[in-house]
Amino acid sequence: MRIFSLVSLGILIILGILGIAHYVVYEAIITIASLLFPSSAFLVFFSTAIVKGIFVFLWLSFAIAIALSMKVNNWLVHLYYRITAIWTGLMMYVFGAVALYGVVVALDVAELGNFHQDSLAKVGLVLVCLACVSVAYGLYNASVIRTTNVTIKIDGLPQAWRWMKAVWVSDVHLGHIRGKHFAAKVTAAIAACKPDVVFIGGDLYDGVKVDMHAIVEPFRALPKICPTFFIMGNHEEFNPNDPPKYIEAVKALGITVLEDEIVEVEGMQIIGVDHGHTDTTEKFRTVMKNIIFDRNRPSILLKHEPRDIHVAADAGVSVQLSGHTHHGQVFPVNILTNMIFRGFGYGLATYKRNNAEPLHVYTSSGVGTWGPPVRIGTKSEIVVINFN
Repeated sequence: MRIFSLVSLGILIILGILGIAHYVVYEAIITIASLLFPSSAFLVFFSTAIVKGIFVFLWLSFAIAIALSMKVNNWLVHLYYRITAIWTGLMMYVFGAVALYGVVVALDVAELGNFHQDSLAKVGLVLVCLACVSVAYGLYNASVIRTTNVTIKIDGLPQAWRWMKAVWVSDVHLGHIRGKHFAAKVTAAIAACKPDVVFIGGDLYDGVKVDMHAIVEPFRALPKICPTFFIMGNHEEFNPNDPPKYIEAVKALGITVLEDEIVEVEGMQIIGVDHGHTDTTEKFRTVMKNIIFDRNRPSILLKHEPRDIHVAADAGVSVQLSGHTHHGQVFPVNILTNMIFRGFGYGLATYKRNNAEPLHVYTSSGVGTWGPPVRIGTKSEIVVINFN
C-alpha cells in the first residue's frame, strides 16, 4: 500500500506542477502573440474555447497515458505514451523559458531595462525556441549510451579481482518508450566492455504493462558471457502482483536474482538487497543484520537507492553500487537530487568511518529514462568498475 500511496502522491504533485505550467505557458503565448501580431487570426483562434480545451487535455494527457500504460499493452498506447511523455518534457522547459521571460519583463517594468514591448516579445519568442531546441537535443542525448570508467581502491582485495572488470547498469526502464530494441542496444554496449561480472541494479522494467519475458530477452546473452546478478528497484513494485513475475522473467534468462542474499565471486562477497525490503532505515538495518558476511573481507552491496548510506557503513560494507536518481535526468533537477541524496546523488563518493576504511559509493545516472525520454545535463551510462 505504501508504494501506491507514494505513486498517487507523486502523480498528484506532477499534475499540479503541469497544471500551473500549462496555464502560465498558455497566457504567455497569448501575451507574446498579442504584442507581435496584434490583429492576427492566430491570436483570435488561440483565444477560443477549443484551444483552451486542448490545453486542458494536454495538461491531463500524461496522467491518462500512465493510467492506460498500467492496463493496456499495444502499439496505440505505446505511441500515445511516447507523445505525451515528450510533450511533458517540452512543456516543462517552455515553462522555464516563459518564467525567464517574466523576469526580463519585470526588470523592464522596474526600469532596469529599456526594451520596447515588441522587443520584449521577441525575447520571449527566442527563449521559447531555445527551450524547444534544448528538448530536441535532450531526446538525442538520452538515446546515446555512454561508458563511464571508475576505479575503486579496496583494502584486502582478492587477487583475482585485480584483473576483473565489473559492469554496473541500472534504471533501464523497459516499457512503452524503450523496448526490446533498446534492451538489445544495452546488452551490446555491456558485452563490448568485455566484463567479468555484470550487476543490474533495479528498474530494469518501467512498471507498465508489457510482455515481461519478451522485452528482456536480449539480456539472455549476458549470463553466457559472465556471472550476472539482478536486484529489484522501485519500478518493479508499482503493481503488487508483478514483482514475482518480474523475478521469474529475469531468472528465466539465467540471471541470478539476489533478494536480500549474499554470494561469493572469486573471493568477493556480493550482497544484493530488494528495494521494497530496504526502503526505510529500520527495514534496511534489519535486512543487513540478517545477512551474515565477513566484514573483515571486501564486500560489494547492490542497493537500488542511495539512501541510508550510514546503515551500509555501520554494517561494514566496502562498496555500495546504486542508481535510482537518474542524476535528476534534466537540468536543473540534477542539482536538487544531489541535495536530496546528500552528495550521493551521482558519481563516486565516500562515507567516512571511524578507524576504518571509508565506504565507497557509486551512484549511476542510469541508462534509461522515466517520463520524458530526455536528458539535459546528464548522460545515459553503463559503468565499468575496476578495483585495486
